[in-house]
Amino acid sequence: MVEGKAWWETVAPTPPWNAPWLGHYAGPFDSDEAHDDLADISRASDVQIALTAFLADFSRAETRIYSDDADGPVAAACLVAARLSGQILDDYAEQHLEETPFAVTEDLRALAAAVLDRVVRPGDNEYREWYDDDAEACADWLGQLAWYRVFLA
Repeated sequence: MVEGKAWWETVAPTPPWNAPWLGHYAGPFDSDEAHDDLADISRASDVQIALTAFLADFSRAETRIYSDDADGPVAAACLVAARLSGQILDDYAEQHLEETPFAVTEDLRALAAAVLDRVVRPGDNEYREWYDDDAEACADWLGQLAWYRVFLA
């Protein structure tokens, strides 16, 4: 952390949102479903296996995505990106990074990227359709996910 600067002022690319997060999309860690899923992973006997399986199940599923079903996988994918970036994004991300020890393998990075690719894909995706109904919310959401996706590329 650079003294006198917020974390988003010290990394590239600059995230396209303002802090504190305001508006429609408050961030990937701001839902009960996300917290529940991340807590379940952190309590697993082998966090690495649990996190990998969780991301794999979501990224490889061929069923329609419903918004509540995507919150946890999106948060988990963003947690992988946060571990790669070395940035503490918010209090929830910091808490989950501390409670969830895992190494970012190439497989885990690829699965996290696949999760974020899937949720932005139009079509059989209520998660994406919900944001498409509001251009401002969609721009915020896509902008935040794009910032995480940089670290998963």
